[in-house]
Amino acid sequence: MNNYYPCDSRMMRGSTLFLTVILLTLSGCQGVESNHQKNVNKAESRWKDARGALLLQAAQRQFDAGDLTQSTKTLGDAINYDPTNAKLHLLAGRISLERGRLERCFRQLEMAAQLDSKLSAVPYYQGLVQQRWQKYERARDFYIKASELEADNVAYVLAVAEMELSLHQEDAALQRLLAKVKYFDQNAGIRVAVAVIYRMQLDYINAISYYRQANLLAPDALGTLEELARTLVDAGRRGEAVEVYEQLLRNDEYTSRVDVQYSLARCYQQTHELTKARNLYDQMRQRHPQEIEAWVGLGNVALKQQDIRTALMAGNRLQTLSPDRHEGYLIAGLCWYQRGQPERAAQMFSRAAQLMPESAQPFILQGLSLEQLGKFQAAAQAYAQAIGREPEDQRARDLLTRLSAITP
Repeated sequence: MNNYYPCDSRMMRGSTLFLTVILLTLSGCQGVESNHQKNVNKAESRWKDARGALLLQAAQRQFDAGDLTQSTKTLGDAINYDPTNAKLHLLAGRISLERGRLERCFRQLEMAAQLDSKLSAVPYYQGLVQQRWQKYERARDFYIKASELEADNVAYVLAVAEMELSLHQEDAALQRLLAKVKYFDQNAGIRVAVAVIYRMQLDYINAISYYRQANLLAPDALGTLEELARTLVDAGRRGEAVEVYEQLLRNDEYTSRVDVQYSLARCYQQTHELTKARNLYDQMRQRHPQEIEAWVGLGNVALKQQDIRTALMAGNRLQTLSPDRHEGYLIAGLCWYQRGQPERAAQMFSRAAQLMPESAQPFILQGLSLEQLGKFQAAAQAYAQAIGREPEDQRARDLLTRLSAITP
């Protein structure tokens, strides 16, 4: 007799089915729990990202408003909450940069770079730190990296070119910018930078061309117009410069710019528009009675117009306002010479010569005055002193030779 309990096959099938159901149920529960945990983790991650973004935005607004203290506090909370956010460390570095804490700034930027190597602003600000340290080669390399990460950012290209200029690599900077001009076809800034380099190289024609291009793209950028006017003057194209200066002075921002008014008045003089020049100098000296440049300009223009009375008034006024400057004595001397009083003229030119230690002009004028007085030996000495100051000045040599021919 077998010593075991007989088993009903139906019972066996039922038990197997029951165990299978239990196993499947247990397995299903684990899957549900696993999916649930994944969803929870995803939700927490989304919340973390959203909160980090909100804190970053708040800190950025505070930074933009100039509240560095509050921005630092907000960033501290944000970094404690999400220390892996590279943008938080970037902004922290920018705050340190604003405060002049360069070492700390660079460490914060290095952390940002470790967290996100594709964030182009990080090497840009690293370059700024190196530039502050006057390590221009390293700064250039960081700027290059930034421009490689974000090719559409013209500021990065300009930063590289600036460092190349600091390293006296003008040609390299120019070629870099020229290669990008068409790429940034609507950007005025890169054209201004090209113009600046051409002007440094005394290539005024190309400089003027690029300033004009920049002006077409950004007509409200008055600084570009001002640089264009200066370059036109340097190129000897003063008639065109007049038009630009007049355009500038029609803007409220420039109506009080005395230096621009002087520039325009000088251009009027050089283009023989003496009445316009005189009116402008007269307006300036009436508004600013102590302005030396206005009186000098008025005196010189009056001399050209043969208005000796006004020129002498200007010369005398200059001697009172600034007795240690030569212009008043020179203008007054020319007036006395024109009035047929060479002795008084010679005295003025003698004083001008003392105040112009490198110029031959006052001694030449003094010599001419002394000749009129019949003091030929003294005149010869004046011409000799003029030659001593400027050996290449042919006027003094010719006058001395002429004088030698007519005197025993």
